[in-house]
Amino acid sequence: MHQLLILQKIIQADETPLNVIQDGRETKSKSYMWLYQSGGHESGQPIVFV
Repeated sequence: MHQLLILQKIIQADETPLNVIQDGRETKSKSYMWLYQSGGHESGQPIVFV
């Protein structure tokens, strides 16, 4: 899916900060989740990559 996503003319991205409480890190440490999505104009099926 990643290879198909980077071939798209338009890619949407979101960087969301969050707290991770289960892997031993302090709650003050910054963690992020990145979501990438195809623009949806070129392909029949939208691509979502997390």
